[in-house]
Amino acid sequence: MKLAWRNMAEPCTILVGEPDSGISELLRRELNPELCSVETPADGERLWRRLNEHCCRLVIADRDLRGLGGFDLLQRMQHRFPGTPVILTAVSPKPEEIIAAIRVHAYSFFRRPYPAPALIDMVKLALTDPCCTNDVELASAVPHWVSVRISCKFDAADRAVQFFREFDTDFAADEREQLATALREVLLNAIEHGGQSNPDNKVTVTRLRTDTFVGFYLRDPGPGFSFDDLKHAAISNPPDSATDHLGVRQERGMRPGGFGISLARQMLDGLFYNEKGNEVILIKNLVPARGV
Repeated sequence: MKLAWRNMAEPCTILVGEPDSGISELLRRELNPELCSVETPADGERLWRRLNEHCCRLVIADRDLRGLGGFDLLQRMQHRFPGTPVILTAVSPKPEEIIAAIRVHAYSFFRRPYPAPALIDMVKLALTDPCCTNDVELASAVPHWVSVRISCKFDAADRAVQFFREFDTDFAADEREQLATALREVLLNAIEHGGQSNPDNKVTVTRLRTDTFVGFYLRDPGPGFSFDDLKHAAISNPPDSATDHLGVRQERGMRPGGFGISLARQMLDGLFYNEKGNEVILIKNLVPARGV
């Protein structure tokens, strides 16, 4: 996920509560100091007091923050500062903790060590996204079966994929990233075409984990589609051309792209749409990570 940082109307403050200085140093290095100041209260209680003294745009808090942990801080904030996004971090989180983060409307969740580019992109998203922490809502959850409802916004898709990315660390990293990329591509299609990019519409995404595969089931609110009508998508291209569909998209005034389904199929072990075309199942067989 590589995002262009949309213009911000005024400078902002980010409060970071972490056991070391890794995130705060990263933010100071990557963000424009004229637009964002980064403060690092020594513990959770001091961060809470600073929140009450001074308006901030974003909070990043670790689960094990001294004095007041990230989850407890977020629960306090829901009552007093419900519009302030919170990104939670943790070392070796359990699936139940990721579920809990979604349940209490964390903006995002990263396990430590975190990929710096992905964290920076999510920070920029949180700073410029209108306050819609309910865009990713937990519908049902046990560790092997997690369902969420996602507003039909591209930003919400990126948030949801990041939550799902953190569940499975016991199979190969490249396989996990392929699954996350495929999920994002199919989800963006569901949001744009099934949900018409209308935030009032919702896409339901269910993650299923077994001993042999990870699967996702998506259902969008649209009327569906026929593969015979996908002249604007790469999946309809003849074998000797990968870009014929781009001309169709240009004629129809559509954004560049159209590679989603084709790309997802290359990364998955199974991609199955229902007859109507508004439900889809993604399957990725598990390849154990080294040392697991």
